[in-house]
Amino acid sequence: LGATITMVLGALIAYVLVRTRFRIRRALEVLAWLPWMMPGMVLGLGLLWAYALLPGPIQLYGTLWALLVAYVTLGTPLSVRTMAGAFSQIANDLEECSRIHGGAWWTTFRRILLALAWPAFAVGWILIFFIIVRELSASILLYSVGHEVLSVVVMRLWSEGKAEQVSVIALIMLALVFAFRFAERRMVRTHL
Repeated sequence: LGATITMVLGALIAYVLVRTRFRIRRALEVLAWLPWMMPGMVLGLGLLWAYALLPGPIQLYGTLWALLVAYVTLGTPLSVRTMAGAFSQIANDLEECSRIHGGAWWTTFRRILLALAWPAFAVGWILIFFIIVRELSASILLYSVGHEVLSVVVMRLWSEGKAEQVSVIALIMLALVFAFRFAERRMVRTHL
């Protein structure tokens, strides 16, 4: 879920950066790169502080949503760069042709731009998935009991001296990485 949301958000931001002439483009680009300008621990601490100060009914701390927001934030720079590179290689004429023939913006974006940029989207998704699976610095600050992610579980088990269990979980994580990479390669090949 985190990789999918991150790539869709990155595609939308990349569209604004590459295809539009809005005045906020440069500020949006700086904001997209901001998570990589600071260590993950600092970002996690900032999010922890922000979650603690959220008003009234909005309570994110101690939920999986807190981790999801952190993962989307950490992966946004990579997704924006991946999709901006893909969109800049697609000619504007295709988008203009769709609009002339009555295609709505969302239809044009989904059926032309994303369809042509699908290989970049899939590779970006896999890279974001890798980042999320191994992310520890923000996860260690934002997880709660019952909502541990694999990287936190591995660290806890390692600190308890349970090397065998750590090895099994690490092998499962590695198998997940290979499975998703294999699925991505098959999807890209069948789509081309």
